[in-house]
Amino acid sequence: ASRQSVVTEPFDYNGIRMVTYAAPILADDKLQGVVMADIALTKFNKIDSTSERYPSMYATIYDDKQMVIYNSEDAADIGHYLNEFMPNADELTAVQASMTQGRAFQTTTTREDGRKVIRFFTPIAAGSEIWWSLTAVDEADVNEAVLQTIKWLVIVSLTALAGLILVTVFVLRKLLNPLNPVVQAAEQIAKGELDIELVNENGDEIGILSRSFMAMTTNLKSMVQDADYLLSNLAEGNFNI
Repeated sequence: ASRQSVVTEPFDYNGIRMVTYAAPILADDKLQGVVMADIALTKFNKIDSTSERYPSMYATIYDDKQMVIYNSEDAADIGHYLNEFMPNADELTAVQASMTQGRAFQTTTTREDGRKVIRFFTPIAAGSEIWWSLTAVDEADVNEAVLQTIKWLVIVSLTALAGLILVTVFVLRKLLNPLNPVVQAAEQIAKGELDIELVNENGDEIGILSRSFMAMTTNLKSMVQDADYLLSNLAEGNFNI
């Protein structure tokens, strides 16, 4: 009568739950016949609706009247309607309003058993009708997965921070170790010990500092030696120096 493709509601035939897809045969704008294909609902069991990370995940397919065509969680739900699984009227109204848009959407709702579930709805073109694929998972499972992710992120971050600290300490030690001889030389000079030896051929600032320190020490030694020579001669009465 409608001259459009239709899909029947689920029915039992010889113990097999199925739906029938029917398409009109038109010629000269007249209906010449109907082609029908029976689809066993057990075929939907091929849908992978399990996840080790989300053990509560399940899948449902609704027809355009929001009747359950397939449910991976409980086959007894087939033939029932969406409103039977959503006792909260406001949540049901919001979901039905989103369905009228014909676009995929996500929402968090309360099940008939009181559990909070996150539902992912995706439209399916079934002939001239729009069916809906639903993937749902308990909110607690999602939160657990988020907490696990946060935990691993914290572990990775702390490990990276510890590694960064170790690398920083190692690099600083490697960079500052050449300063140790300079510090020791400064301490010797402060005690009046000028017989020091600093060897650093590097072209960096520490190498320049070491060579400058060595030059300063050499000059100090020369000045002390000169003063010692002069004073010694003066003490012996030699003023012709």
